[in-house]
Amino acid sequence: MYMASVFASLSNTQAHGCGDFDIRYWILRNPNWTLDEKQKLIMDFWADDDVYDEVLEQWEWT
Repeated sequence: MYMASVFASLSNTQAHGCGDFDIRYWILRNPNWTLDEKQKLIMDFWADDDVYDEVLEQWEWT
């Protein structure tokens, strides 16, 4: 049961949506969050550094 919840937390279909410009993008753009909070959230939002790098690259090119 624990492993199922871990894998569910890594799903691309969570409530934050899917695609490059989902709720994670808008939270990171929001000035109400401090830099320290954003740095922690990045570590929580993306479990895989490669996926984060791909999303960041999409943000830079769009």
